[in-house]
Amino acid sequence: MNIIIAAILATPFLAGGATQDTEAKDMVKEFRSIYFLRTTSDEERIVAIQRLARTPNKITAKILGKLLLIAPDAHRMVAATAFGSFSGVRGASVHVAKALISRSNSKKTDLRVALVRTLGSLRQITILPILHRLVEKDDVVVAEEAIKVISSFGRRESLPVLIKYLRKCERKPSNIALSYKIKGGRPPKIDPTEGQKDFSVKITADEKERIRYKDCRPALQVALRNITGHNFPDWKSWNGWWRSGGAYKK
Repeated sequence: MNIIIAAILATPFLAGGATQDTEAKDMVKEFRSIYFLRTTSDEERIVAIQRLARTPNKITAKILGKLLLIAPDAHRMVAATAFGSFSGVRGASVHVAKALISRSNSKKTDLRVALVRTLGSLRQITILPILHRLVEKDDVVVAEEAIKVISSFGRRESLPVLIKYLRKCERKPSNIALSYKIKGGRPPKIDPTEGQKDFSVKITADEKERIRYKDCRPALQVALRNITGHNFPDWKSWNGWWRSGGAYKK
């Protein structure tokens, strides 16, 4: 993973049509005068982050990148979403990618999902190996989002990763009652794949298997179809197609 980050860091940071440095420096100065003031309220700090993000530049990107690593969780989420407007700043994805693989964020699933979505908005191809790695690591909720972003890039080099993971996701889950383990009180029995997922609770092995089958498997089928034009029914068919040369549908 460090090798991947090193490769991304080799990408030059250019303004690329974004705000000029002088204006960006002024915005950073204003941001610091508000955000780090002891008497500033939490709401005012969030507004300061949002204002800073309206000035897309390599300088403001650096500040937002630091917030993704050291700020309170709510502020990290705001910064993660704000980075989506930095597509004109080449190399902005480096800061998002660093936060995504940072140990300090490793258990913040909701934040990591937001970061993956932001990488999709930035559309910088250098981060594709990191998205592949997220799928391979099998953090199912994050992996599902990574699959969707990978699909949007439409790259052939993604196919082996997606096909391999499809085999794992086709394993049918056991027909058992599921429940989240929540501190305090009796945990309600729920299906974690119904409706919006609650990222603040730990997912058990059985629940993980069910999410793979119900959420990741369809996402993989869509991604493979979008990239190749084919619509094979299962891993065996996809794997056979790939091993025989993987010709795209004309």
